[in-house]
Amino acid sequence: MTAIEAAEAAYAAGLLSATDDALRALDGARRDAGIRLDRAKALVAAFADQLAQSDEAEKRAALARIVEQATSDQSELRELCERQLPTMAATARAILSLRARAERTTHTANRALEAAGETSMLPGVEAFRVQPGRPREELGREVRDLWVDDAGNAVAFQDQIRTQSDGSGTLSLPRAHHVHHFTRRRRFEIVEFLPEVRAIQPSSLTETVSVPDLYSLAQAGDRKPETTTRPVEPARDVISRKPVLGTRMATGRG
Repeated sequence: MTAIEAAEAAYAAGLLSATDDALRALDGARRDAGIRLDRAKALVAAFADQLAQSDEAEKRAALARIVEQATSDQSELRELCERQLPTMAATARAILSLRARAERTTHTANRALEAAGETSMLPGVEAFRVQPGRPREELGREVRDLWVDDAGNAVAFQDQIRTQSDGSGTLSLPRAHHVHHFTRRRRFEIVEFLPEVRAIQPSSLTETVSVPDLYSLAQAGDRKPETTTRPVEPARDVISRKPVLGTRMATGRG
């Protein structure tokens, strides 16, 4: 039972037996309990409102931080582009221009070599970018006697298998619940080698090198004025008076 419920019950119980002074005291206690309850409700509501405002303020602050970070990144990107892209663009143009020139001069040189009866020709202009391949290279070869399973396949952890007095082998692995027993061995040829590496031909510079323009290129040439025509009102008669009959007839005969 809450305090206000207790005060209400005491006041109701004293209505028939208590004196006027006692009833006034009970009524005052009931009112005081109601005031305390109202104050508590007001405090709870105020606290809840403060929490809501605090949560909203935190959300706005988080949003502001996200927007501020994005704005900062955009500004940093623009500054970097304005500082570096012109140089990168000039370098890219120089590379492509020199490649085109080298391709023309190489073609001319190879034709001259061929005309002179030479059999060796100059390589392509991007031959230096080719990563040569490597053949398969054998490092070692040996025959070893290995423990095998029932199917004749070599088992793992050969170095951890212990040979027992009867010639069998046992393997006990960490966290294993049982011991593996092996009763068969088989000879294997083991070859250690470096695998073959194929040559890699990268894509042509004409495909991979691009000119990073800072801003979109303007249309070539100066702009020229253009004209559009559209009606803005219905057609209207502009003759102030009708022609006389003779004029109409003469005009008709003509």
